Amino acid sequence: MVRLLLLLALISPFSCRNKEDSATDTGTVIVDTDDTAGLDLDQDGYPASTDCDDTDETVNPGADEVAYDGVDNDCDETTPDDDLDGDGVLGADDCDDENSDVYPGAGGGGGGGGAAPPPWPSRRRAPCGG
Repeated sequence: MVRLLLLLALISPFSCRNKEDSATDTGTVIVDTDDTAGLDLDQDGYPASTDCDDTDETVNPGADEVAYDGVDNDCDETTPDDDLDGDGVLGADDCDDENSDVYPGAGGGGGGGGAAPPPWPSRRRAPCGG
């Protein structure tokens, strides 16, 4: 009798199954939404762990920065978006954002006016409109 009880005790966990346990595999993948670092939600080829906006396929580390759009297109905060010449004056206020020597208040004599001196003597700073 003891052997029969022991045998039943060993077999019973494997014989009790509910309908969910015996359902066929549907191929559904369950995604843990708390761990999305390896996913590429916008399908641009960059995973969420390196893509600064994984909801927009035009924004990723391989994209070119688009000037003056207010978006970090290339996921690199050091790429200028609104001060292309690096003179410290934002594009909306800079009359020539491709020339760091021309900006409001620059002064015309190759010195003074706010920023560091020009890198070589032949460059002269000029204020906007002057």
